[in-house]
Amino acid sequence: MDQIRIQLDNWESGPFEVHLWFIVDAGSLPSFPEDEMPEAPLKLRNWIGALPPKDAVASIAKRLREGSSDVERYFLWPALGEALVQLCSAAGEASEIVGCSGDVVMVNEFTLEQMKETEEMDLAHLSGS
Repeated sequence: MDQIRIQLDNWESGPFEVHLWFIVDAGSLPSFPEDEMPEAPLKLRNWIGALPPKDAVASIAKRLREGSSDVERYFLWPALGEALVQLCSAAGEASEIVGCSGDVVMVNEFTLEQMKETEEMDLAHLSGS
């Protein structure tokens, strides 16, 4: 993942609706012709569905790092984004965050307008590195 950017409609005061942008390297998200969109493999759907929420981000990221087919990557990236959004939502229960959503997008598809409307999250600071 190249970076995570955060977008709020209102930065001044809560409650906050948070939108997270997970920006990945160009070519990281496989594409398929519209008439050949794959279905998520049952085994992959079951694996993702069985992940404990606290382990989902690390497990999905590990599977992406270890290599997977284009079809698996097509479904793993959004699953990773959703797992990260779930962490945000859980954290929001004790704060003024009332909603959290997210999108995974390749860096070459993230527009200048979107860049201006968002702030980059400092991943090194968040991870303690």
